[in-house]
Amino acid sequence: MTHPAHSVNVREILQLLVEHGFDGMANAMEILFNEAMKIERAQYLNAEPYQRTDDWKS
Repeated sequence: MTHPAHSVNVREILQLLVEHGFDGMANAMEILFNEAMKIERAQYLNAEPYQRTDDWKS
């Protein structure tokens, strides 16, 4: 399954690791997990961020 482009760029994460080595690993993992949670939330809600669906409750 493909996912729409998200705000995190893999190059950005790799650059963080290149610049900071293992000291940057925690920050890199935090970014990756946050993006994974955004994808999971979008799948569960069947809507991307800021998108409304017919099931939207006000």
